[in-house]
Amino acid sequence: MKIFEVIAEDKKTWMKDGVEMCSKDCCGQPVTECECGPDCKHCDCYKVNEAYGMSAAGSASQRQAAADYTNASKRMNNKAQDANRELNIANKSINRRINRLQRKQPTGLPQRILNPQQAQAPEQTG
Repeated sequence: MKIFEVIAEDKKTWMKDGVEMCSKDCCGQPVTECECGPDCKHCDCYKVNEAYGMSAAGSASQRQAAADYTNASKRMNNKAQDANRELNIANKSINRRINRLQRKQPTGLPQRILNPQQAQAPEQTG
């Protein structure tokens, strides 16, 4: 008999990889996930969860579902904010270009376009 079994004889839970587990006669799940009530004859998980303040929070699957919903909401909000940021960046870029082009002063046409020189004939040597 192991030392833990001697210490935990009065308890109806057991340890697996550092996690307290429900009695094998009951569900065998981790104590935090056991949904048995105070009238269960096979385990005392309700008392353990009550001591840790876990009984009112619901099962792990319910907490996971609530966390998934929260994360999905955060992702949707972040996606909307990113889309708005991208639009703002594009609009600012367009406004900067428009302002830059408005400040540009026309200089007129260069003389070489108005009075083109005729091409010179090649010189022949010989």
